[in-house]
Amino acid sequence: MMPKEADTILETTGSHFKQIHNIADDIEQMLKTQISNENIVETKELYSTDTSIPQMFFNELRYQQLNVIYPNILWSSLFFTAYANLESSLDLLSDYYFVIKNLSKSPKDLKERGIKRSEKYLTKFAGLKFPDDTNDWKSINKVSRIRHCLIHANGIVSQSNHSKEINNVVKQYPEIIIDNDHIIITKNFVNLFTSWCEKLLLSVQLHN
Repeated sequence: MMPKEADTILETTGSHFKQIHNIADDIEQMLKTQISNENIVETKELYSTDTSIPQMFFNELRYQQLNVIYPNILWSSLFFTAYANLESSLDLLSDYYFVIKNLSKSPKDLKERGIKRSEKYLTKFAGLKFPDDTNDWKSINKVSRIRHCLIHANGIVSQSNHSKEINNVVKQYPEIIIDNDHIIITKNFVNLFTSWCEKLLLSVQLHN
């Protein structure tokens, strides 16, 4: 059985993922309300009306903002938050076991970084049963390429050093889209990613 303090770390992180789910719902509703309030429609629907060219241009710009640009920024931000939440939780767990087990090597001594460092530390040094063979953990590691591209290449696939891997990942998860060489994050992907993280942390709790 895991020590109470370790359980608390994982339970707190789990509650954060639930908050991210709620925030995603709120954002989606906010965007729908804004589109409805402004009566924004696709420009092609205006061609048969008396709408002026400047009005059509503004409508198209606003349509793109509310349906493409803003959602991608918001969903990407939630994805970053969820990933950081997972990374921070595993870091805290590693630091906790470093202290209570009085281990000679700290997590920072490892050459690995991020979630891979925590995986190695918790299994090899802390002696935990880490669910590294589960589909959830494998999926989390796969989409880390997506995160890296969004952060370091502004989501432009061709500018990434791992463009082939990114394209392969997108083929596996239709919740991620590549449009004109740009990665588009959707609400469905945010929910999918947080569900992986929740199941992963629950598995760590149940098996230790």
